[in-house]
Amino acid sequence: MSLSLISVLAATAGLSLQVSSPRTDVLVGEPVKLVLAWKATQEMSASIDGFSSLQVWVDAGSGPKLYREAYRQSEQITSPQRFRAGETIIENRILSRGRIEGQAGPFVFPVAGRYSLRLVLNDPGKKVHAESNVLSFRVAEPSGSDREVLEVLKKDPGIIESSSRVKAILEKHSASPYLSMGKLVVFEGYAGSLYNKRDPKTGESLSHLDQQAAKAWGREESRRLGGVSK
Repeated sequence: MSLSLISVLAATAGLSLQVSSPRTDVLVGEPVKLVLAWKATQEMSASIDGFSSLQVWVDAGSGPKLYREAYRQSEQITSPQRFRAGETIIENRILSRGRIEGQAGPFVFPVAGRYSLRLVLNDPGKKVHAESNVLSFRVAEPSGSDREVLEVLKKDPGIIESSSRVKAILEKHSASPYLSMGKLVVFEGYAGSLYNKRDPKTGESLSHLDQQAAKAWGREESRRLGGVSK
């Protein structure tokens, strides 16, 4: 189905999509954050979660090509989102672990240049289609320490998802935009340990601390972790 035909269908589906990004000047291979605003003109439901129904089309000047995000198995399981008439739902997406069809690079923007990006929702089960606006990006080559991080990620993209492995890179390159996802992974690991009353560094039990002392200890650890990720 062509994008032009999907545009016609979107006008009658009752669901519109507006996409924006806090950063449209990015580096080669940098994770790209998208902010999606879904608006329904009538009461309806649509599967907008995950990337199973939502297509990402990227154009580097030679025509749009499909970008496929390498989502986890759990992200393939989605449930329909109910919309009330006139309701707007805002959600964030990160493009970081996929590739453009026909290209070898493991990133949404694998080389420097100018790109445009459009999102298309195709939910055949609900007979819902929606096409976003076109978002433009300028992509530059990294330099200095960011170049070092990119070379590591090219060899091992999955390192970002391993809390234990990404910590060493964060200690040396904490300000790199490539490591925003890595910071989140480390923070989630710390939060999980604290929730289970375990020392995130040693795994030792913190059950001997009373509630007030445990909260104070957790605040200090969160402050310290925040210092690493500045």
